[in-house]
Amino acid sequence: MYLVTVLPLSKKARTDVLSYFHGTDIPLGTLVEVPFRNKPMHALVTETRLVEDMKSMIKGASYQLRKVTKVLGDSAFPKEVFTSIQELSDFYVAPFGNVIDDVLPDFVFEEIVASESIPPVGITPVPSLFAAETEDRMGWYKTRIRELFAQKKSMYIAVPTEREAKNLHKALSRGIEEYTVLMTGGLTKKKLADTLKKIKEEEHPICIFGTPAFVALPRADLDTIVIEHENSQNYRRVTHPHIDMRFFLEVYARTRKLSLIFADTLPRVETYQRFLEGELTEVRTFSFHPSLPERELIIPREKKTERSTFRMISEEMEAEIIRAQKTGSRVFLFALRNGLASMTACRDCGEVLSCEHCGSTLALYKTGDKRVFVCNACKRHSPTDSACKRCGSWNLHPYGIGIESVYEECKVRFPEVPLFQIDRSSVKTDKEARKVMEEFEASSGGILVGTELAIHYITEKVPVIGVASFDSLFYIPSFRVSERIVELITTLREKTQKLLMIQTIYPDDRLLTITAKPRLFSWYAEELAEREEFNYPPHTTLIKIVGHFPKDKINQARESLAAELSNWTPDIFTGNSAENKNHAKLVALIRVPKQTWWFSQLGKNKQNPDLKQILTSIRQNYAVLVNPEDLL
Repeated sequence: MYLVTVLPLSKKARTDVLSYFHGTDIPLGTLVEVPFRNKPMHALVTETRLVEDMKSMIKGASYQLRKVTKVLGDSAFPKEVFTSIQELSDFYVAPFGNVIDDVLPDFVFEEIVASESIPPVGITPVPSLFAAETEDRMGWYKTRIRELFAQKKSMYIAVPTEREAKNLHKALSRGIEEYTVLMTGGLTKKKLADTLKKIKEEEHPICIFGTPAFVALPRADLDTIVIEHENSQNYRRVTHPHIDMRFFLEVYARTRKLSLIFADTLPRVETYQRFLEGELTEVRTFSFHPSLPERELIIPREKKTERSTFRMISEEMEAEIIRAQKTGSRVFLFALRNGLASMTACRDCGEVLSCEHCGSTLALYKTGDKRVFVCNACKRHSPTDSACKRCGSWNLHPYGIGIESVYEECKVRFPEVPLFQIDRSSVKTDKEARKVMEEFEASSGGILVGTELAIHYITEKVPVIGVASFDSLFYIPSFRVSERIVELITTLREKTQKLLMIQTIYPDDRLLTITAKPRLFSWYAEELAEREEFNYPPHTTLIKIVGHFPKDKINQARESLAAELSNWTPDIFTGNSAENKNHAKLVALIRVPKQTWWFSQLGKNKQNPDLKQILTSIRQNYAVLVNPEDLL
């Protein structure tokens, strides 16, 4: 007799993992029918264990176990998918049901269709690195898709976001439209069903452009998976356990014995290290010769002082914009932060305004004709007509350049110029953003003000791009910040036709001057050496453990956690909780040698069993994050 754990395929019960019993061992991923609230319900098997091993748990259960009604057979996905998900479950120390719920697309839980397993054939190809400019990669994709078609093979090009999938599909499908497919979660239910049908029934090889979750849809002739824009942070899921979908794509490619390509203009530091260690081959010789704009201008600016007159757009940048207007050239002004200002401080005592609920810094936004403080952590709003809580002074002043401040200054300095804005506050949907971008591209001498969101909608080079604000990146407490700065500047260079301007208080920083291959390799070497010195990935595996406790119990929780993890010398610290103002956040950070907690393309995955047992036992009270994006 076996105890069977299942993930319900029902919107009403989908977040629950339920247990039943059955007379035989049912394979992972099998579709079964189980009783739920006196009605039959479909579910996916996530675990089976002998009843003898679970007797104490069964005796202590407050409910009576019921029997699996019927074994229906294979699920909508081939079994190799569930093998891959099990590896992710082990690596991230997360329940199988949570991982499958995070990885697989939503619609499969509503329209389940049986599918046969696709047995892997041949040997596992060594994955490749394709580091080249976007234009060069697009040209190579066009050729490679047709080469694979001639060999009766299909290709999947994965991108991190829906908008990138649409852009790529538009750019590469010309001439082969009937054999290309766009697959993202933003499609309507009917369109998804029609597209899935085409994927399953089309006899001719196809190229699928989609987000990572859809790679597992059944296609026996699939030969190659491309992880396009592999440097993007958007591959990581925003919900716990924060699965990195690049990892899922790689595991699945290995399980199916498919060719895998990591592609970007600037590969991640981790990816480049794997190339140096021989884990990745090259599609072509590593090339970093960006098509630089005709001119680059670094504009030094002084730090803002209490009494100084501060311009969002410097005199030098304003002069260049006016010069562009005379020739009808369009201008894109980039700002890193949303809102009017990223923080507000008291000029008398220096106190930084923070959220009453969670303690995070408040940002200043404009809503209609009013200004309001918004907490970017818990999203609560508070009025601006308040005094400093420390000294009672009304002498409060905003600091940092937000996108709304740049937009307001443009209205004053360029009153006759058509202005456009793309950020999360001004556009709510993909359709709205595309409409704004089309109007900007059709304008003569228009100015687009935008955040990183706007960059994804720029598909043609803009004559003039100006960075109004990005200095706050230098203050982010992250070991990845240098990589992010270099990646951002490289992307902006690719998007610029004539002139790129960067306003900064750090005009001599070396990160602004990486424009050629020798300097890039030098930066990679320095970045890898620095990470090795401080035990950061890719030289180690970081595991962050986060819990939230009442403030009067935080010390007790800290001592208990320190005792549990004593063999791994954790760094433990506390902070404000964004979940409850009466709670504190407890964070433990463990640096594990990658030989004892790592993933390898060669299948030699390994997790320290003692540490894994401890992490599994505490995850009811803590969130366990493997290789997190931030350490705080």
